[in-house]
Amino acid sequence: MKKIISLLIILYCFGYTVKAAADTKAFELVTPTNLMVDNSLYNKIEFIDSRSFNDYLGFVQTSIFNYQTPVVEETSLEKQLKNVFQQITTQNAQKRTLLFQLRRLYFSEITKSASETGYCHIRYNLYEKKDNRYYFISMLDTLVTVKAIDVTSKLLNKASNTIVSQIANSLTQEANPNQSYSMVDVLNINYFEKGNLKLYGIHQLKDGLYKDFKSFANQTPKEVAIEPYFEDSLLVSFKATDIKTNKQIKFKTDEVYAIVINGQAYVSNYKCYVPIFKKDGEYQFINKGTIRNSTFFHTVGIPNPNKKFNFGKYLTTPMYLEKNRIADEPIIMTVDHLSGEFIPTPENASFYYYFK
Repeated sequence: MKKIISLLIILYCFGYTVKAAADTKAFELVTPTNLMVDNSLYNKIEFIDSRSFNDYLGFVQTSIFNYQTPVVEETSLEKQLKNVFQQITTQNAQKRTLLFQLRRLYFSEITKSASETGYCHIRYNLYEKKDNRYYFISMLDTLVTVKAIDVTSKLLNKASNTIVSQIANSLTQEANPNQSYSMVDVLNINYFEKGNLKLYGIHQLKDGLYKDFKSFANQTPKEVAIEPYFEDSLLVSFKATDIKTNKQIKFKTDEVYAIVINGQAYVSNYKCYVPIFKKDGEYQFINKGTIRNSTFFHTVGIPNPNKKFNFGKYLTTPMYLEKNRIADEPIIMTVDHLSGEFIPTPENASFYYYFK
């Protein structure tokens, strides 16, 4: 028995030592081999960071214990970007300026059985800067996914390659002369994008069933009669009847993005439907923390009053939760206006990360 206890103590100390040795993981932009744009329209690049949360870049799993390790920029992303830009352009580049607007860059990983899945959410816009106006060139909005036994290095490399390759492809692309913005407009580009979506301009949402975010954003529901079933004020299920054929239609929860009943929208969140509300131009809901059957890592410690992530004050430990376990502290989630993803609001990002 004493040997077993001693072994457990050694393993714990070993795990803590490993964790202490790798408090963060650096993300670096790397220029792919032989990547060169000889006829670039631009010879200079500028950078602005429009992320709502930029203290760090999400989490990856490190060591044999799969510790949740924050991803950071040891060298600023602006400096990395300019170094890469210099490496992929030549002296033949025209004397024009490119603006890179970073809007999202966030890593996360999940372990299932013997394999891991890594995700990186990337969103950025490219503009040409000319006479204090910014002419739209292109946008990259993608989710990089990697599956492997040890996914971290492959995920970081693929994310870097995705960003750099897309920039290289855009260096020979002319900006749209009919789509220009002031700097104030660029910093508030979300409002221009929302202006093209009925979801953000309509006074009352249309009743019906929405199978995906695109139909929800365009307010084009499947017209069905909905009979909701509430349990403790929570919408847990419903019956849908086709209005034209009067036949009942069956849907699984993961086949429905949202339903609207009497103008009130409910989004599908795991195995129930959560009411959403509009605040400051954003659709939000309160996530009461339903966790999938997986290892859940909870960060405990003293919040930093400056809202900067203080790694020295936090300890991350694995806790195995039962299926459908509800976390103690509900958090507010925002519905992304382009992808429909559910994202923690900035004030919650320091303490929680979400599973894909």
